[in-house]
Amino acid sequence: MDILPALTQGRLCVALIHPTIGHTWLMQPLATLAQRGPLKVIDGGNHFNAYRLAKAIRSQGVDPTPILKRVYISRSFTCHQLAACLASVSVQSFPLIILDFLATFQDENVPLYERKRLFSTCLTRLKQIARCNPILVTVKANQADFVAALLANSDQVFQSEYQPAFVALPLF
Repeated sequence: MDILPALTQGRLCVALIHPTIGHTWLMQPLATLAQRGPLKVIDGGNHFNAYRLAKAIRSQGVDPTPILKRVYISRSFTCHQLAACLASVSVQSFPLIILDFLATFQDENVPLYERKRLFSTCLTRLKQIARCNPILVTVKANQADFVAALLANSDQVFQSEYQPAFVALPLF
């Protein structure tokens, strides 16, 4: 899945990820983006590993130290924190990557009406930011809540290709 050509100013791209794949497939594109300039990553699922990004940058034959200084990482553990992170994003022309965007909206301790309100606020803010910043939002394919609204407001959708890591062997 080649996402880099689609990440241009004015576009909100969504990647539907199979739940068993995770975000390791994204490290090479992120490494390429980080080499081009500043990069903002908001991690909604608490899965981003900067060490993997450094390895991906190094695998491209580049010293990761100066590049990682241009990668800004925020983690949100609740839908309120995610909304606050998006509200604080300055509209500049560098890419914004939001990993596991819908994870924080799965919290059943937050009333559904509040999650819907915050989701609507976040979606509006994403569209505002997308006018100047290329945006990639990843969501897990098994997160049914809010996916339809997100996809309806996106400019392009990518779907990960699921490749099982094991082969079932006959028992007899």
